[in-house]
Amino acid sequence: YVFLRRGRATLVAVLSIPTSVAIGLLLIDHFGVTLNVMSLAGMAVAVGRVVDDAIVVTENIHRHARTRGYSAPVILEAASEVASAITASTLTTVAVFAPLGLVGGIVGRVFRPFALTVVFALLASLLVAVTVVPALTLVFNRGVPPEAAEDAPSRFTKAYRRGLNWLLNHRAVSTLVCLALLAGAFALAGRLGTSFLPSDEHPQVTVHASFPEGAQLAMMDREARQAEDALLKRPGVTRVVSVVGSVGGSNPFMNYQAPNDATIMVDLEPGTDPNAAATAIQKQVAPLMPDARVQAAAYSAATGGTNSIQLVFSGPNEDALRDVAARVEERLQSLDGLTNVTDTLRKQTDTVVVEVDGAAAARYGLTTGQVLQAVHAALSGYDAGTIRLNGHTYPLGVHLSRTPDLEALRQLTLHGTQDVKLADVASVSVKPQPTAINRRNQQPFVMITGDITAEDVGSVTAAVAREVAAVHLPPGVSAQDVGVTATMREGFTQMAEAMVAAILVVYMIMLLTFGEGLAPLAILFSLPFAAVGAIFALYVSGYTFSIPAMIGMLMLIGIVVTNAIVLMDRFQQQRRLGLEVREALLEAASTRLRPILMTALATMFALVPLALGLSEGSLISSTLAVVVIGGLFTSTLLTLVVVPMAYENLRWLAAWPGRVWARARGEGAGTRAGERAGARATAADAVGETGAAGD
Repeated sequence: YVFLRRGRATLVAVLSIPTSVAIGLLLIDHFGVTLNVMSLAGMAVAVGRVVDDAIVVTENIHRHARTRGYSAPVILEAASEVASAITASTLTTVAVFAPLGLVGGIVGRVFRPFALTVVFALLASLLVAVTVVPALTLVFNRGVPPEAAEDAPSRFTKAYRRGLNWLLNHRAVSTLVCLALLAGAFALAGRLGTSFLPSDEHPQVTVHASFPEGAQLAMMDREARQAEDALLKRPGVTRVVSVVGSVGGSNPFMNYQAPNDATIMVDLEPGTDPNAAATAIQKQVAPLMPDARVQAAAYSAATGGTNSIQLVFSGPNEDALRDVAARVEERLQSLDGLTNVTDTLRKQTDTVVVEVDGAAAARYGLTTGQVLQAVHAALSGYDAGTIRLNGHTYPLGVHLSRTPDLEALRQLTLHGTQDVKLADVASVSVKPQPTAINRRNQQPFVMITGDITAEDVGSVTAAVAREVAAVHLPPGVSAQDVGVTATMREGFTQMAEAMVAAILVVYMIMLLTFGEGLAPLAILFSLPFAAVGAIFALYVSGYTFSIPAMIGMLMLIGIVVTNAIVLMDRFQQQRRLGLEVREALLEAASTRLRPILMTALATMFALVPLALGLSEGSLISSTLAVVVIGGLFTSTLLTLVVVPMAYENLRWLAAWPGRVWARARGEGAGTRAGERAGARATAADAVGETGAAGD
């Protein structure tokens, strides 16, 4: 309304939002996408974009009908004039999100509903803009008389046109300023932290208590309840949920919890730093659970766990792996931002070990297998067949009346060529042994894990990589990172590939739209400048560079190209009417200034509630919204300058071989002087004809 100053025109544009959303909901339902956090986030993000096509159509109709009246032919002509531009711009945005729906791995599984929702909403907005908007405009404005004359260009429009003309006359200065902004943005990017997903808006801490093997459930429950009571009295804690012992598949978070483990989930008040809280909670809980090894870490609902490192060392034997694990753990213990460093070999239990002396057993006519069978029968019994009673079949098992202790096991009688005690053919002792034997690709391995307590996950994982590289691995031992670093690397690689694919598809669509290569190239030059505002917004807001931030960058490609297409489409129309290049650029930029600002501001303000985190489940959309708002702010301002400037520079470069050839033939000096004088005269005439060009 601020820009159009027409209540009916504003109402038409506003009505396109719920209409597009409703059609988009029908489409996602048809394709099996449910209403969930990701699809609703996609719809919330799309709200600011679905109105763009309607704004462009409404503004163009209003500009034509101002002096000619709101008749069906006028409305049809005005809508047709921008139909190709909004079709191309919408298809480019759809092309940007389409690769996201095809990405594999965790990124594809999580963000596919988001991408499909945005794509369907945008396609619906295009349909609404070329059908519903012109029809409603005719209905709402039937009988409205035309105005006597066109509105004079605003002072802002005149100032923009004069400024753009000056910048085009001083392209070297303008280019250096733009490059300096880019260099500053990328220098600032080096100070941003990296993570796979940002921290939750509802912080949580998970406390894992590992009791000795064979610990009694009653004792574990008693200590867990002591910890619960203490945590519920802690300031900032809103809820405590604990699971003690093994619960199988009944709880998705505890599927792999061992019988001697306990897990306590602690919900914190919004705004609490979960990493700092985890450190304090671990210090508080550890004395209350003296029989357990207590570890606390920040929990992420988005990833279903904690940010952790997982290093796998594979080798020929356990002794070599134990030595490597000890040296690596010693180096990692001192790293800031990393806690609870442990390995899979550390978890051991006292085990009865029977080592058979093969030679001694042979003297009594026994083999090692027979000794093993006798010991197994003594400890676990054996199957003695079945018995049928009263029509039912029952299994029979034979076992000792009580489990033998260590000394009784030594005195176990074995029947060979003569009876002999187990102690005569084997040594029986108690030794600590790992609770599990882990193999990877048929080789023993040890996994070292640690919880990352810093927001900047990337810096911690980089420090871990440096420490591991400093440890000399013995021959045959290899290291592999399978934790959050591998997940981040896979996600960032997939998103980078999606962005490259999106840019290529966008360029192909623009080639088909404009029928020439210079205009699409000029538009692509505006894309890097979207990163200027996006990086600055991330830095100011304190967010890390994550997958949602990259999706915001992906979205910016479509939005920035949309504005540039609207501008260059008008430029081509003016060229077909016979205007010179400079004059056509100035006229197109000043005429499309208002719809470009309207669409950009509409998108930015629609994303403000998401950026502020005012909605539930805004984990993904907050970072995305901050990136889009920051990038759209700078890219809109720079698009209005960079695209015309890039187009003139590209034309100059395209004509450069011809000028070199002319200079070689001796036709240079006078011709170039005349060309420069003619260009200055044309630019001056264009500035003087601002009023005739229209608002």
